[in-house]
Amino acid sequence: KIVQKPWHERVETDMASGKQKAEDNLFAVVEKLVQTATLANHRRNLRTASNCLRRAYAICTKQVESGSLAGRVCRATVTLQLCALSSRAGQHAEALEEALKAVLEAEEVWSAMHGMTSEVSSSWSPNLVSRALAALVQAKHCVAIELEYNLAEKTKALGQEVPEADMIREQMIPSLHREAFALARRLPSSSALRRLSERTQAQEAARRGSEVEDSVEDVLPIAGPLGVAGVAPGMAWPEDRRATMPAMPAM
Repeated sequence: KIVQKPWHERVETDMASGKQKAEDNLFAVVEKLVQTATLANHRRNLRTASNCLRRAYAICTKQVESGSLAGRVCRATVTLQLCALSSRAGQHAEALEEALKAVLEAEEVWSAMHGMTSEVSSSWSPNLVSRALAALVQAKHCVAIELEYNLAEKTKALGQEVPEADMIREQMIPSLHREAFALARRLPSSSALRRLSERTQAQEAARRGSEVEDSVEDVLPIAGPLGVAGVAPGMAWPEDRRATMPAMPAM
């Protein structure tokens, strides 16, 4: 005898399936636009790259306005691509602004996924959680890199360092890299993003005359690996051209 689920459970299952399909479609559309932008950027066609990213951003925003958390994850990753584009063009003030927008959105999403607990709620799909985590890791590294660029530009323009330079360079920037590194350790050991974050933190620590800490629980609590890599194709961090900075891949 075949036992059917109660009608309300069947409706909930169908709704969950439809939501997952909508999320997958959104990610596919946005990733295609990001890949097109990446190709245009490599060809030095910055206008086409920017147009593709702006279109992707608009698509994400439309989903955000309908209450989609996946839309916010996508928008954060697209914002990071806009940051990388501005950075490559030498527009570091704009790049920092984009990076800050991305980290704010990614942190709000990550907080929403946790609710009132220290663990990510099981109600979110592993794919969405992993993408949200990847966006937050990238955003924190991007803010740290662009802060350093902006400090250098302001110092050059003023002919002297701004009063808060030491605090930003010795506290804020290392802290952002450490936080990103701690979050990245929640990704599988095979994750390309995790390896990149570890390498970035190692380079950052080495150039500041310190070692990478084995324990990062004091930076952010680590709940354990997610089991999903979740790094969207074409995602990139700001290009880094200075030897004293951790090497980042170009967009």
